[in-house]
Formats: sequence, structure tokens, C-alpha cells
Amino acid sequence: MLKVIHTADWHIGKNLHKVPMQEELRLFFDWLVDLIIERNIDLLLVSGDVFDYANPAAEDRRMYFEFLKRLIDTNTKIIITGGNHDSAGFLNAPREILSTLDIHVVGEATEDISQELIEVTDETGKIQLVVGAVPFLKDKDLRHRDEKHKYENRVEEIRTGIRNHYQTLGKICSEKYSGITSIAMGHLYAIGADPSESERDIHMGNEAAINSDVFSEFFDYIALGHIHRPQVIGKNEFIRYSGSPIALSFSEKKDLKSLVYIEIDNGDISTPEVILIPKSRALERIKGNFQEVKNRLLHFESSLEL
Repeated sequence: MLKVIHTADWHIGKNLHKVPMQEELRLFFDWLVDLIIERNIDLLLVSGDVFDYANPAAEDRRMYFEFLKRLIDTNTKIIITGGNHDSAGFLNAPREILSTLDIHVVGEATEDISQELIEVTDETGKIQLVVGAVPFLKDKDLRHRDEKHKYENRVEEIRTGIRNHYQTLGKICSEKYSGITSIAMGHLYAIGADPSESERDIHMGNEAAINSDVFSEFFDYIALGHIHRPQVIGKNEFIRYSGSPIALSFSEKKDLKSLVYIEIDNGDISTPEVILIPKSRALERIKGNFQEVKNRLLHFESSLEL
């Protein structure tokens, strides 16, 4: 049996109204490491936006690599894809070294699309799962793959480019790995997704949102990132945004943060299980005139239950 966790949108280095969020992320990483050990997780999928900025601070880089270091002895395979906030160059820089530790990084679309397919094997070398590790697809990645066609507008071109990317990857997967369970990762905006205030618009303000039928023909589970609220897409339990592990804006203050757990056994994939992430800081909004706000602050009691 293969045990898989899907998470995304860590946004290491995020500040909320100039207040650092590093401590919340440290507590999340502590909890995640414990969960991985407790459940003996075989595969961790991180679907983009590892960092909040393309050039993360030294402290944020250290947090990232220390987390990866802590998982080396767990025998957990890790697949990380780049998001629209990430620097592909920074994520990819150590990937040759990380791959020797069974940590696979795809910071940007590869020239040879088949290189985005990553095999997951058991102790005997038998392939149990194939992952299409698709990062955030930039305009340049989508245009140069379909230069033969002309489109009425850029939105149509981008939407078609995303569809073609997954269709091509799916066909390669079905031909080369027939009968083997497959997962696709993605960092994009899907039609029907419920965003919060903290996502930066991508692909022309999300106008080029794709339909969930882009994936369904080829892949058994779709591990999405970019939208910070955990949710199912297209009423399909197997197409999901894991959401961010911590609240990244006040519009998310009531959200229950989570990650997704699935099991793959003899080619069968379990119904995804949502695992709630403990909340370490409550976000509260206080309104009123100066005196009212002052009084509320003086008598403030956190709603967070620890």
C-alpha cells in the first residue's frame, strides 16, 4: 500500500500586514513531520508556491531545507512543483543533489514534457504510481508548444495551452504506464474554485481558468495548488485543492485548514481523506471608533482553543 499526502501553498516568507508568519509555519512543519512519521507516509506532494517571494530571505531558505532534511530518514519520497510565486531557478538549483535523497523538484515546465513524469516504486523496484509533476505554466511555456495554431485572443491561447499540456502528458502516461495508477499535480485556477483575498491573479486575472475535464480522461487524482481554501472541483472528490496550511489573509480567518491523504492499494485509490491542520494563531477583526477599538484590545481574549 502506498500512502500519499497532498499539500500546497506554504508561502514561506509571508508577512500579513507586516507581521511575519514564520512561527505558524514552523509549527505546521513540526506537526507535518510528526504526521508523516505516525502514518508512515510514502509520498509527499507539494503543489507549488513553496515560497511567497521569488527571492526568499536566508531565514526562509533555511526553513525550507531544514524541513526537507528532517524527512530524509523517514524514507518519504517528496515531489515539489513550482508555483507562480516561486523562482523556478531557485527551486531547480539544488535538484540534482536533492534527487539523490528522493526529493524531486520541477520548478518550471521541462523542454521534454516526459521529464515531468516521476515514477514511484516499491522496495522491489516495481512501479506503483506515476506522478505528472506539472508546475505553474507560464505564457512562454504554453505558446511555444503550439506555434502552428493562431488564436483569436491570448486567453483562448493560454487555456488551450494548459489543456494540451495535460492531454499530452496524459497520453504519454497512458501509453508508457498502462494500467498503473497516476496522479497529476498542477498550480492553476480551475473553473468553480472559491478563492480568498490572498491569491495573486494568474493568467490574466484568472480569466483563462480551465475546466476540470482537462484531467479526468487520464489521471486518477489531481493534486492542485494556488487556491488557498481547501475544496473539491467539478464535484469530483479526486480533483482537489489542498489549500494553504495557514491563513494568509483575513478573508481566510474562519477557514479550516487541511491537507489531503490518499492510499493506493493494488492500483485502487482510496476516497481522499481531509486531515485538519491545528491552528496556532487566530485572526480577529476589530471594528469601531478609536475608543471602542481601544477597549476591545484592552479586554481582548483569543478565540483560539489550544
